[in-house]
Amino acid sequence: MVNTQFNVLTTSVFNKVRQAVMSPETPWYSVSTDYYNAQHPDHYSHAWAHVAFSDGVANSQLGELLYMAALSAFDNTGQNVSDIIRIRLGMHTISPQTRYGGAHVDYNLPHQVALIYLNDSDGDTLVFNETYDPNSKADTYQYFQDRYQGKASVIHNSTPTANKMIWFNGMHYHSSSSPTTVAKRITININYLLK
Repeated sequence: MVNTQFNVLTTSVFNKVRQAVMSPETPWYSVSTDYYNAQHPDHYSHAWAHVAFSDGVANSQLGELLYMAALSAFDNTGQNVSDIIRIRLGMHTISPQTRYGGAHVDYNLPHQVALIYLNDSDGDTLVFNETYDPNSKADTYQYFQDRYQGKASVIHNSTPTANKMIWFNGMHYHSSSSPTTVAKRITININYLLK
């Protein structure tokens, strides 16, 4: 099941987070996307990431702010969280046509995923019916290929809306996509454990 909460943060907290993340001082790191093709590279085959918090430690100037915002979002959605594993910012920039990332899970151990969208955008998030079995100990990509022949059925489609959060069992394969109508699509991706 995928849950959705609009206006998950108070206006003042959301504006503070958005201003900090979208600041020109925030460093972004290029990552190749699943639709990158080394034989035919193009200008749209990358995305941007910033890991702000992982393994109980703030990794950047945004770490503590995003950690507190995540706790606020969890309080506002009635979730009893025991541990935040990672907070990662993701940014996809505009492309001439929608490009979908490959179906993936963020970790090969049981966890939850929450996405908080920082701007209105196209570039939907897709959550699939197919799940990873952490007892298999298999590589998550190879498991998907072997078990599901690389095919996935969508159970939830979420269009980014500023200050909306979706959350779901992290064992569900999921995917992001690039925007075609706005310059960028920015999300806060939170991986966490429930009590």
